[in-house]
Amino acid sequence: MKRNRLPRLLAGSIALLAAATLAGAVSDEAFQLNEEGLVLLKAGKHAQAKEKFLAAVAADDVYSEARINAAHAAEMEDPPDWETVKTQYLTVLTYEPENIDALVGIGEYYVKTPNPEEAKPHLDAALKLDPRKGAVHFALGNMHHKMKQAQLAKASYEKTVAADPRGFPRAYLRLGLYEYDAGEKTKDFAKAIEILEKYVLMEDDNENLSTGRRRLGAIYIQKNDAKKAVEHLQKAKELNAADPWVYYYLGEAHTKAGSFAAAEKEYLACVEKNPKFGEAHFKLAVLYQQDEQDEKAIQHYKAAAADPGFKQKGQATQMAQQLEEYLRKVREETGGE
Repeated sequence: MKRNRLPRLLAGSIALLAAATLAGAVSDEAFQLNEEGLVLLKAGKHAQAKEKFLAAVAADDVYSEARINAAHAAEMEDPPDWETVKTQYLTVLTYEPENIDALVGIGEYYVKTPNPEEAKPHLDAALKLDPRKGAVHFALGNMHHKMKQAQLAKASYEKTVAADPRGFPRAYLRLGLYEYDAGEKTKDFAKAIEILEKYVLMEDDNENLSTGRRRLGAIYIQKNDAKKAVEHLQKAKELNAADPWVYYYLGEAHTKAGSFAAAEKEYLACVEKNPKFGEAHFKLAVLYQQDEQDEKAIQHYKAAAADPGFKQKGQATQMAQQLEEYLRKVREETGGE
């Protein structure tokens, strides 16, 4: 028995009618293999799902849905099977040049390569087919983001959320981060807060949700709202306990609130996660110096100065030297006690 493939193909474009007619109908065997692959994909068994989809393709080499599903499964593998991703999308486009899912898919593939500009002709073709499709605008946003074209990326992400307000949470994150960067210059974080507060209530992977919470925490620290900062940063820590920046900003929030013991705990956790984290070592040194724990302060000033990426390493070196000189004089005056 053959199953009509037209409803699946026509979802991409009315122009696919001729190609679909030539291809005929998908066989029961190919259809069943594709359905089995979808079950495996939903269960997170990406490699097994890919093999089912490729078996469906072997049974029917113009079964576009199975090829696209194989590309999706291959991308989700750990590590991703990029060759299968590329091959399946490009193969679909050889006989269905207006398959919008394949155009977006191959565009997203090129975005992840060192040559993201190669995505443009495919994504432009997809945009021409359906200028209201959120997936197209999101892929264009990712391309511009990769190419460091911030204004174009922002415009594409804004079109993404306008076209599909719930379908692409990552568009909100990217928009929020762009607005955060703008706020760092103007100290006006209203747009960043609005977008990121909306984003963190959506479904996304833990690492990205943690990033959204962490940036909100950093904003609220600058707005002197330690309570809200700690609330977001604690949730960020629950989502991604491996991120040293979460602990650093928690230290900042507790310092703002005057909770120096809590701040010390978070800064120490930060440098435990990343022993070369100059900013956290410097903040610890300042805390210890204020508490007259000078030996500990010297230790952390020196650790901060050893971080080549720390902008205040010269100041850290100077502070360590001044403290060492101070302690030397104290010992001389007290007879070494």
